[in-house]
Amino acid sequence: MLGLTQNNPEYPNQLHDGISITGIINFSGPVAGLDIVEKIFSDSDIEIMSEIGRALFPLSEGYESKENIAVYEPITYFDQNDPPIFLWHGGNDNQVPPKTFERFVPMLQPQKDVVMFLAEGQHSPNLEELQNAYNTIFLFLDTL
Repeated sequence: MLGLTQNNPEYPNQLHDGISITGIINFSGPVAGLDIVEKIFSDSDIEIMSEIGRALFPLSEGYESKENIAVYEPITYFDQNDPPIFLWHGGNDNQVPPKTFERFVPMLQPQKDVVMFLAEGQHSPNLEELQNAYNTIFLFLDTL
């Protein structure tokens, strides 16, 4: 979120002067569709997930409106001047589903951004997936 908002004056929580982000590494973070994540957590039958949902998305009159929640979606601030992005995402993520990335990924720039989508991956990478991601991350970092 910070990496995508640093050059956008509309974001309410600006970085302090002198701080800049030169690259973004994202594992299973929402880039659009935060309302989907709100519903998954808030409505979960798993007590810890529903507790997290209530903490992150306090319910007052139902779900938060798309307009209000969009301020916290990185896609809202995406532009061509953003730093390079490394994005890892699992296709079987039950917390941040692939749907949250559908609008975002086509906007990425293949000459500077890297996407690792694992169709069978979960919310967090397993040990082998993490090792492969690390190898790719270090190659990504070498280009910054």
